[in-house]
Amino acid sequence: MNFGIIFRLASGFGFLAVSRSMESRGDIHALMGDRQGALNMHLAALFMLVLAALCFITAGLKIMRGSKKTPPSRNTGPAYSSLAKSDDDTGFDADAALARYLENRNVEGPEQNEPQPPRPPVPPRTGFGRKLS
Repeated sequence: MNFGIIFRLASGFGFLAVSRSMESRGDIHALMGDRQGALNMHLAALFMLVLAALCFITAGLKIMRGSKKTPPSRNTGPAYSSLAKSDDDTGFDADAALARYLENRNVEGPEQNEPQPPRPPVPPRTGFGRKLS
C-alpha cells in the first residue's frame, strides 16, 4: 500500500475525531445558552467533517485507480537476450529428444505385466455418519 493512501486515511480519521469533539463542545455551549459559541463550534465541526470526507474520497480514488507504473516487459534486458535466439541457433532438437525418451522409457521402467497382490475385501458399510451406540 502506498504511504499517501495511508496518510490520507489516517488524516480522515483524525479529522473525524476532531469533528466529534468540536460538535460535543458546541452542544455544551448550546446547553449553557451561548448560541454564538455553539454556532462557531458546530461550523468548525462541519468544516472538519468535510475535510475528513475529502481525505476518505481521495484515498478511495487513489486505491481505485491503482498504480500508474506499468510493470516491465518480461522479455527485455540482457538476461533474456539468449532467449531471443531461434531453436536452430541452440542446437536443440525436440523431436530427437522425444524419440530418445520414448525408447528409454520402457527399458528403465518396471514391467507392467507383473501380477498385483490381491486386495483385502472391504467390509460393507452399515450406515452413514457418526456411529451411535
